[in-house]
Amino acid sequence: MEKNGFGLTRTEFLDIVKGYVKQNDLKTHFNDGTPGKDWFSSFKKRYNLSIKKPLAVEVAPKKAADPFVIQEFYDILDRVIADLGQA
Repeated sequence: MEKNGFGLTRTEFLDIVKGYVKQNDLKTHFNDGTPGKDWFSSFKKRYNLSIKKPLAVEVAPKKAADPFVIQEFYDILDRVIADLGQA
């Protein structure tokens, strides 16, 4: 769902990198094949990325009640289900 605007946590991102390293049998200096906090910080800096904080709890329910947001969610859900059905 990250391609639809739902971001990854640092741990999820590092797990993806670990899986990539393992799947491609890459030689790294990572402990257990998992990059550390320093690697993550350098990666963010190298690609000019930033961490976004979630919206305040008071604002999120208000935006979530918007019928356009609700419809968009179901449109995305339909696409994800269709993609998974084809895989």
